[in-house]
Amino acid sequence: MSLLLALLSFTIDPPLITDCAEGLGQATLTWHDAGMERAQVRIGAPDGSPMTGWEGADGSASTGRWVADGMAFYLVNEDGYRLANVTAHVACGSTPSEVDPIFTTGSYLPLRPGNEWTYRVDSRQFTGNFVTWMVDGSREVGGRTYAVIRTGGNLEWLVRQDADGRIFESGPSGDRLFLDPTQPPDPSAVLQINGRGAFTNALGSFPDAINYIRFDSLMVDTGTYVRGLGLAKTNNVLATGSSGGFVEGMELIQARIEGRLILRVPEPGLEVRVESALLDVTDKKVRNCAVPCYFAACGLAPGSDPPNTWKPCFSAEVRAGGDSAVMTFEDSAGRVLRQFDVTGGNGTVSIPLYEEPNRPYPAGSYRVRARGSKGAEGSMAVTIE
Repeated sequence: MSLLLALLSFTIDPPLITDCAEGLGQATLTWHDAGMERAQVRIGAPDGSPMTGWEGADGSASTGRWVADGMAFYLVNEDGYRLANVTAHVACGSTPSEVDPIFTTGSYLPLRPGNEWTYRVDSRQFTGNFVTWMVDGSREVGGRTYAVIRTGGNLEWLVRQDADGRIFESGPSGDRLFLDPTQPPDPSAVLQINGRGAFTNALGSFPDAINYIRFDSLMVDTGTYVRGLGLAKTNNVLATGSSGGFVEGMELIQARIEGRLILRVPEPGLEVRVESALLDVTDKKVRNCAVPCYFAACGLAPGSDPPNTWKPCFSAEVRAGGDSAVMTFEDSAGRVLRQFDVTGGNGTVSIPLYEEPNRPYPAGSYRVRARGSKGAEGSMAVTIE
């Protein structure tokens, strides 16, 4: 049996609208593989005002200059099902450097209480974890005042800045120079500057950034500090040995600075894949998810089924860009037959096509639906024969 791979996508371009005036801009909505049915884009809600007519499974449509920040667009089918949704992000001013002068005059590590940074953390062991740093007051140590940065859990980092913008940290051996942005920089600083200039990432383009390198035994740490924003990224590698290579990295995805400036990476759309849109259960042309007795004996799966048992199933995958997600398998009335939590927002689940104790679901129309914790939603229609 050949398996079809269906992929629903619904995107907005540009993801961050900067060509705008008085808070309004324009964008293009694009969808792909919306299933064997017609689709329509609606504004504000699944039953909101239509932006398009009834279109095919693949298409695109452009707005006028009326899109506001936070405006939601929904892709629906003729049954009123919400197939997917995206949200517009609008920031008038072509780059963050033009939005606020802090990016040309501020510190490379802003230390005002309440400043907050959220990072995506990837490592050899995991991907898509998130950690938030926050300036949480100050503390006196050795006659000096340090800002307290909470870096996750009970971890904290005590740092201060002098009149020249140099960053010092407090440690077991006392006060030490951490980063010196002056020219020429002090060679005794923990982080050694190896580049200066503009920096661009998913948050935007910034005019003034410092690249650094740090050697710690066999570990090499590189990264970037942006003026007015703080630490933008890190990358740690093991320089030698059989286990050398990438160890861990962080990427800034959201920042709240000076109590008023908020930068956020636009949230990715949610995508849903299904193994096949047509599931022939009657002729047994779908996968068998019965557990062989030797799998149970080896501890590879719980329990076992008698020889020649047939339990029809199929695979579905959700991509939510790290957002936590819940996947459901629903009948034509929207009744949830199966539900799965997708760890990390990206994963594949095997969906049984039967009720216990192995009675196949009746022929008809069904739907695989995924919902992200931040409101994104996607679904794919499947048919059981």
